[in-house]
Amino acid sequence: MAKRRLRAAAAPASGQPAAGWPWGSLAVAAGLVLLVVLVGLGLSAATSQRPASGALSNCVAPPELSPRVYASAPAMCIDAKKTYQATITTTKGDLVVQLFPDQAPKSVNAFTVLALNGYYNGLSWFKVQDWVVQTGDPTGSGRFSPGFTLPGEVGKNTWEPGSLGFAHQGDSVNGGQFFVTKAAWPGGDPTQPYNHFGTVVVGVDLLGQLTPDDRVIRVVVRQV
Repeated sequence: MAKRRLRAAAAPASGQPAAGWPWGSLAVAAGLVLLVVLVGLGLSAATSQRPASGALSNCVAPPELSPRVYASAPAMCIDAKKTYQATITTTKGDLVVQLFPDQAPKSVNAFTVLALNGYYNGLSWFKVQDWVVQTGDPTGSGRFSPGFTLPGEVGKNTWEPGSLGFAHQGDSVNGGQFFVTKAAWPGGDPTQPYNHFGTVVVGVDLLGQLTPDDRVIRVVVRQV
């Protein structure tokens, strides 16, 4: 019945000539298309990010093979003897992270390059469990790779609440997906490397508020 009513409403009235091109409707449609394009460009600009200036100006991402998939691991651009701090801005607030370049230099380097080039912008916290939250996968499946893996880096710090590590990808360490612990690691600290590369120093209380509907707005890394 709905289809019949739609056809009847679209047909010209009896005795009336058929309408020509509906120029007014086309103009409105074109305006709507333009609006959508402009909004899309605005969102893209809001989530894009240029590498930092100064000490981290060399932290440029490798060439992309496809969106968020790179041709190689990032070149080293940090100094393992320096101190770095990251601010992860989420839809629930800011997490301030002290990074460990002395213990996990390649992990901190990869995280820094991806962060400063906008890799994490807009991504969801796709895994939320009672002891951990995880992000860094644009598909939300937990299977995405940025095109490179990291070597295992075993540090000296224990996995206390607020610890950051990279997820495993088979026998390797994923170069993009990272997690943050909300509680102690179940069963004790892991025996295989998850590359503990930082810890939350401000905002630990926010970790328990994150849900899969929350997102990373941006990540900013700076030398302190």
